Amino acid sequence: METDKLQRRIAELCDINADLQVQIHSFDAVVDDKEAVILEKSRQIDELKAAMEEYSSITELLRAEKSKLENQMQMMDQDLFGAGLPMSMAYRINQNCSGSLQTELALAQSPVEVSTPLLSSTMAVFHTCLPFYL
Repeated sequence: METDKLQRRIAELCDINADLQVQIHSFDAVVDDKEAVILEKSRQIDELKAAMEEYSSITELLRAEKSKLENQMQMMDQDLFGAGLPMSMAYRINQNCSGSLQTELALAQSPVEVSTPLLSSTMAVFHTCLPFYL
């Protein structure tokens, strides 16, 4: 009788062992899937970090370019004012350079009498602004 009990106990333990082996394989598969997901997310994080670094450097370059253009606009204001163009007209020209087509049309329709040196200075400003429209 004891031999039968031991044989049944051995059979039960073999069944438990088989179930545990199945669970181990199942857990291994889950761990492998999780590791693959983690690796993919790490790759995506690295790509996003690289993109952020690129965007940050581009943003810095754009800020520097914006500052440079603002300085150029201030210098143009001073040049226009120095050439005898009223400040309101200089302001309107600057708005035209960075503004809308409505501003350009309003500026083109307004009657302005200017002398030849002032006209050439104004035309230089328009030539400077022209690339912004293209």
